[in-house]
Amino acid sequence: MANELDFVKNAFPVTLHFIKANIATGTTAALAFDQGGAGYEIPSGYVGHAVALSAAINATASAKASIVFKVRDDGTALNNGPEVTITSASRTGAAVKGVGAEPMAAGSVVSLQVTANGTGAATEDADAFLSMVFTPA
Repeated sequence: MANELDFVKNAFPVTLHFIKANIATGTTAALAFDQGGAGYEIPSGYVGHAVALSAAINATASAKASIVFKVRDDGTALNNGPEVTITSASRTGAAVKGVGAEPMAAGSVVSLQVTANGTGAATEDADAFLSMVFTPA
């Protein structure tokens, strides 16, 4: 376990908070920052890596529902980014991916999306925290 964090020497971390009120069942929607901002632009000269995603809803998902959180790069969901699925068994979830799993280029806008499947209530609210690491391009 001596070298796992070596990338931090030439990188900087950031954690972003996103929210969504009244998640509508059967839809996919963007989460926003607390004050309504749509996402975080990766700074020039860096590559962004989504390394951890933690999400929670304020009510238990319906027995027939799942709520899926994904990281987006310029509005497109990552195929290999951290992904959290909340079902009727839990109100929280977390996922981790390593640096380099699906890098995002400088200038990309990073955001989150939530998809509510099934027949769950449309009144669930969500909070999600996305931890990222930026490495030199």
